[in-house]
Amino acid sequence: MDEFKTRYALQRRSAIVDQPPLAVYREPGSVLLFDLTESRTAPAAPAVGKGAPHSWVAPPPVPLEPLLLKPPVRGD
Repeated sequence: MDEFKTRYALQRRSAIVDQPPLAVYREPGSVLLFDLTESRTAPAAPAVGKGAPHSWVAPPPVPLEPLLLKPPVRGD
């Protein structure tokens, strides 16, 4: 968070990260969600979620169909 504060120190909304986040997502990793659009009171406790639902996982590759190229047809 220190890197973010340093990079955006001159931006008005950067101070919002000193307040509690609106939501926290954990497992895998950790993500804090802040609303930078307007001033509002942060919730007493952020919403917390964890685990990636199956729909967020990339699907496996599909089998490729062979590509057949035909020579161009000339209309003389």
